[in-house]
Amino acid sequence: MKPAAILFIILYFFTQAPAQPRLSVEIKPVNPVQGTPVTLSYMIEGAREVTQFVPPKFTDMMLVQGPNQTQGYTLVDGERKYHVNFIYILRPLRAGNISIPDATVKADGFLLHSGMLTVEVGTSDVSRPDPSKGNASDLLDQVLRKGESIRMKVKDAIFVSLELSRHSCRVGEPIVAAYKLYTRINSESKVIRRPSFNGFSVYDMVPPESDVLSREKVNGRLYNVYLLRKVQLYPLQPGVFDLESMEVENAVSFLKDDAVPGGSLSDLLNAYSGSGLTNAIVKEKIMVSNASEKITVKALPVPGNDTFSGAVGAFHLETEIKPKDIRLGEVGYVEIRISGSGNLPMIGIPKISWPASVEPFEDSIREEYDLLRSPIRGVKTFTIPFSSKRAGNFIFPGVRWNYFDIDSGRYRTLQSTPIPQVVLPSESRKKSVQETGDALISKNDRIWLLLPIALIMGLLALFMVQQVRTRNKRRRSLEKNQGFHSEVVGNASLEGSVPINLDLEQARILAGRQDGMGFYKESERVLMNWLHERHGLDFSSRNMEIRKTLMDAGKGRVLTEELIRYLQDCEIARFDPLQDWKRLPEDLERFQSIVEALMNAY
Repeated sequence: MKPAAILFIILYFFTQAPAQPRLSVEIKPVNPVQGTPVTLSYMIEGAREVTQFVPPKFTDMMLVQGPNQTQGYTLVDGERKYHVNFIYILRPLRAGNISIPDATVKADGFLLHSGMLTVEVGTSDVSRPDPSKGNASDLLDQVLRKGESIRMKVKDAIFVSLELSRHSCRVGEPIVAAYKLYTRINSESKVIRRPSFNGFSVYDMVPPESDVLSREKVNGRLYNVYLLRKVQLYPLQPGVFDLESMEVENAVSFLKDDAVPGGSLSDLLNAYSGSGLTNAIVKEKIMVSNASEKITVKALPVPGNDTFSGAVGAFHLETEIKPKDIRLGEVGYVEIRISGSGNLPMIGIPKISWPASVEPFEDSIREEYDLLRSPIRGVKTFTIPFSSKRAGNFIFPGVRWNYFDIDSGRYRTLQSTPIPQVVLPSESRKKSVQETGDALISKNDRIWLLLPIALIMGLLALFMVQQVRTRNKRRRSLEKNQGFHSEVVGNASLEGSVPINLDLEQARILAGRQDGMGFYKESERVLMNWLHERHGLDFSSRNMEIRKTLMDAGKGRVLTEELIRYLQDCEIARFDPLQDWKRLPEDLERFQSIVEALMNAY
């Protein structure tokens, strides 16, 4: 392959332009019946900004409600996909084929067309209601009569509800919380205040504000229901917690009843659906929110031994050593797999009794979860590298691990089978690089093959050097301006000192600005400064050291593992050159929950 072609491929992957937004239209049900409501949805996907939407004119459809505009995003393979929805509820006025003309949208500078949509409407044995005879009383919600105020009209017509799977639980046991917007009037809604969920680890069961639409009856009235947020909440500590309200701003509009001569409901609604009587439309912004709810979290029973790592649910345990045989000086790996359902993301590594001749290294974690089910289901795999100080045979003693079984209300112990391990003597083996290379490819081809690899490795090395310099500069700044490495006189302990303030304000500001790099640096700085002030730990401290220090201080396995996991995520986010900060809102909630738990624990 020629160098120019290789360079083009590399540059293509780093510089390719963003895709054009896409407009799609959908009607449900696909084959409606005359006189029954249908939902018409226009979805714009992949657009950051929608500046114009020109709807079609509905000639054989009566407008019941709309347009309701919603927006949000979904996560696909870790990438955030934005979308905007314009939703209409229509009622077919006749049977047969009805054409819905083209709608146009201007999004991110592109002009998009939906195209004409043809709907086949069937006949019904029951004739459609005659609005003028009062059989469509629900449609009166869009008309403002004399003597009525908008606030009177929306009192029961639009509201937010919080549904909880339970109001009490134990530490580590999930509660499902669903925030829903109920409306039966034309409105354009936007969430302006979200709950913080302090004291909980939060896992979304659907993407926030994902525009999931359903229809429900409340007190005999039919509502459109929008799922604003649905989460699993895992308590970090016992106590009584308030689940805050979600506040929604609604731009509502009504038609004055004197806008059309005669004033029959049929005439009014036909005018509202597109006659251009904009001076007869009354608009106002209304705020609605749900009432806060209290959750009581009970402490777990005191465990009978020290192998409990905060796991609550129902689990299985497996261990494996790879490879089966290693040579002296080589690295082997112990894999510990915990599968089942419960608070898997909050589980810490099980305690291992290593043979005296074995030296373990820093562990890594692989997680595979189904967050759509409660409790969370999946597998968490801990991989611990190790090496042996001498050749010979030894027995890896296995793992003894406890978890709390919610169903039985008891602690259960899992024990893996001991595994024999063989460590062979080291062996010097020399291979000729030239012979290997000549056997595979020619000398010239090898040069061109290694060129792009060397270029990429050089760029990565340059990036990592820059990150290390930035980190060292930051550490020196902390030492100079904040006394991060303040001197301790004699053998005086930091345990008795007053901790620094766990200030959240700057992190909140940075998250609001979508400054991901700044947010993760700031939240990591706050937590590490606190660990230093309390326990003398610093940025060079390894996870094992942080874990041991906090556990020895009696601060609990659940809180300890959540803190370590968050610090690891901060490190990954700061060193990822392709990071788009997609988890900023969730990680801000995690940071706030950890800070509150630390303040309560001390």
